[in-house]
Amino acid sequence: MGIRMALFDLALAASRRGELGSARTLAGEGLAVCREIGDQWFISYFLWMLAGVATASADYTTARAQAEESLQIARELEGPLLIVCALDALSDVARADGDDEAARAHLLEAEAVGREAIVPHSYLASVLRHLGDIAAACGDVADARSRFEEALALAHGVGDQWEADRALSSLSQL
Repeated sequence: MGIRMALFDLALAASRRGELGSARTLAGEGLAVCREIGDQWFISYFLWMLAGVATASADYTTARAQAEESLQIARELEGPLLIVCALDALSDVARADGDDEAARAHLLEAEAVGREAIVPHSYLASVLRHLGDIAAACGDVADARSRFEEALALAHGVGDQWEADRALSSLSQL
């Protein structure tokens, strides 16, 4: 389990630095460890991360398959955090495919789960920021601003400077 956690943290750091190859390798190793020990929770978590890397690499077929498997496991485990993550990943794939309506539907479900259950505010902030991105793209500046501001407040509230910076960046583009 220690190896699993180390691989997850390293993969997340690599992903956030934009080192997609390293993130993919580390998350793939973590996924293999989790499959070997039967850790369904982290299988879903690593699949979420791999889906994000695949989307950033424009490998949408892989990203969709990984996000869908992540969501299936998350729903089986009834894990709100995992559900929010998987829906956020599915939203990213839908947006990349040009389907903002599907992306928005995934995000609205993720927002509802994130508000009804105990989900770390960093994850809810990401969902709100993505909803704001869609609102901005559709010309709804008021909704976008509201969502970006709430995302920023949530991120600051938990000391997540990375997500706060992303929300600030989105706000500055309005």
